[in-house]
Amino acid sequence: MLTVGELAQLAGTTVKAVRHYHAHGLLPEPERDHSGYRRYGSAALVKLLRIRRLRELGLSVPRIRELLDEGPATVRAALDELDRDLAQRQREISRQRKKIAELRASTADLDLPEPVAGMFDRLALTEAGISDRMQDLEQSAVLLLHALAPEHTDRMAEFSRQVWVDQRELAQRVATRFQALTDVPADAPEVEELVADMAALAVVGEWHTVAEQPGHRRGAALLADYLKGFSAAQRRVITLLGERLSAPGRAPG
Repeated sequence: MLTVGELAQLAGTTVKAVRHYHAHGLLPEPERDHSGYRRYGSAALVKLLRIRRLRELGLSVPRIRELLDEGPATVRAALDELDRDLAQRQREISRQRKKIAELRASTADLDLPEPVAGMFDRLALTEAGISDRMQDLEQSAVLLLHALAPEHTDRMAEFSRQVWVDQRELAQRVATRFQALTDVPADAPEVEELVADMAALAVVGEWHTVAEQPGHRRGAALLADYLKGFSAAQRRVITLLGERLSAPGRAPG
């Protein structure tokens, strides 16, 4: 008869694993002998070997508990089911790895969900000398707009991608000048000068069109809270830009 250590050694496992199988009902605990030790016989060793084999094949402890008293046909059917599950997981992992490879090869911001990743070009902003803090605020604007108007995400993403292709230099200059307003008074002449150039960016008009729709004004409090992160001059730019884009006769973006 075997001690628990001897049983584990012969089965190629550990005492901890044996106790784990006891706790989960896979391996019955034997009675103690006159010295107070549990002693295991041949049946326990055979059962432990079978448990180990099923674990090596990838079956879960609960599934093994169901199969231990079943015949080979049932075990084979369980393995067929496991194989199908693994094949599905393999396909999912392949898709995930492909997506990760695409993201790593792109300049899209990895913190943004896929639908809006193209609306924010961190590389272009870094090239323009935009600080991490300002980039984070820009990223937050993208996320807020996506949360408040998800039905417009695809349209906005397309406009944004086009701007970074067709108006990249203008967009970079605007971002640089907007950042420079951090430490100037709200009535500085640079404020109104910047508004005109920002209005020339096609995507700005589209953002404003979406934000102005009645169904999205419920986010006004959120946007007001978001704007607290900007300086007074930067907030005035945003206010004047909104007024300019709301003016009668403004051509659609």
